[in-house]
Amino acid sequence: MKPHVKVQYLESDFAELFCRGLAGLGPDGLEDAAFWGRFPGRNAAMGRLVLGTGMRSREFTHLLVHEVPPLPAEPTEVPILWAVPELGAKGRKFRTTWIDYASPAAVHAYIALDREMARGSWMPRKPLVVEEADFRGGRVNGRRITWSSLAPAERLRLVNPQGGSLLLALSYGGRPFVDWGTLFRRTARRIREVLEPRFPDVAPHRCRHSFAMATLERLVEGHYRAAGRHQVSSGSAEGNV
Repeated sequence: MKPHVKVQYLESDFAELFCRGLAGLGPDGLEDAAFWGRFPGRNAAMGRLVLGTGMRSREFTHLLVHEVPPLPAEPTEVPILWAVPELGAKGRKFRTTWIDYASPAAVHAYIALDREMARGSWMPRKPLVVEEADFRGGRVNGRRITWSSLAPAERLRLVNPQGGSLLLALSYGGRPFVDWGTLFRRTARRIREVLEPRFPDVAPHRCRHSFAMATLERLVEGHYRAAGRHQVSSGSAEGNV
């Protein structure tokens, strides 16, 4: 069995290597001269978002820019809540997940710079023109609706009055970008061929599995840390008897 096949999920070092690869950076965080990819800011921000929230492929693929929650006023080490779009969630039920502060901060940085530069006049064949948009919904073709009522295919047709998709991830001219499976696989293959032969193939579901394992590790670590504090406290108390 090849070394990369044995890896079932991305541990923290491989997860960081993957995000840097998406950003066109080497393991040291410096620009990779051999990188010829496009939209590295978008790709890295979305990679961190997926690894940080465990969202399913159709959830983050059809995420709207207006559904990105605001950042807390100050950076925090405590995980923050992230609302997953209702329609995208399994069973069409609203749910929340957790994410570290740095990941949505990267998403907001992408929105402010790279995404702004990618905005254009793209229009689908049957556009759903959005005005007065906010976190919960907007006026679509003159009628007020909530984002949760829209199917993925309808989300792909949402545009600004001047054109340009409302999806979070944009390609040239404001077109929606949806082919994350191919992008993730190509990035993983490049990392394996150039940097780390043990690096596994990466698909959106593997990112979701990596999030689950990372969450479990944090919970276990917190459990044992609390148990250790309790043991120290008990030992100190016994020593004072």
